[in-house]
Amino acid sequence: MKITDKIRKLRSVKNISQEFVANALKIDTSSYYRLESGISPLSVERLEIISAVFGMSMCELLSFGEDVTSNTPVNFPKKPEQYNRHLEEEILFLRKQLQEKEHQLSVLLNLQKEHPVIKADPSVTSNITAWR
Repeated sequence: MKITDKIRKLRSVKNISQEFVANALKIDTSSYYRLESGISPLSVERLEIISAVFGMSMCELLSFGEDVTSNTPVNFPKKPEQYNRHLEEEILFLRKQLQEKEHQLSVLLNLQKEHPVIKADPSVTSNITAWR
């Protein structure tokens, strides 16, 4: 089960509104909706706040809906072929995200070259260059 599904289910079970959680996160309700829907990324800091709103530890939140008697989450593929397919899909998803981030970075670096008024932090630029 995805973390966003866990959050949605727990929020419903505990009868907590999206508005209440959004206020705890100091964001508007539409931004919270995007977090809970998986449209926007969920940071560790926000996950900590959400777990506190639910009155549980982050570990409890992360393990919600998993079979704690084994290390295998509920609904996790049991057959090797299914597991391999699951991993392949995850790798493809992560590669796509990486390509999108590289494209965004490229656009920003080009903008910086075109508009020298934009000053870059030299440590960030050198880290990016070293990473590539």
